[in-house]
Amino acid sequence: MHISSPMGQLTNDIHQAKQAYQNQMAAMNINEPEHMLKSQFTMNQYSAFLDLKSIEMKMINDIINRILSRI
Repeated sequence: MHISSPMGQLTNDIHQAKQAYQNQMAAMNINEPEHMLKSQFTMNQYSAFLDLKSIEMKMINDIINRILSRI
């Protein structure tokens, strides 16, 4: 397994989520209250997704650093 493989997959996941988020936001009319609520929900989902991926990246980085420190 290459070290960059998990990080590359996480980066691809983030780019796909960003594109999906931008597409959803472009389709909404934020002048309507219902669309405002939906956009807030979408934004919260995207934020939670980024937090999760950030934690995963830190975990992978920590594992790699531990392995390298034992060599």
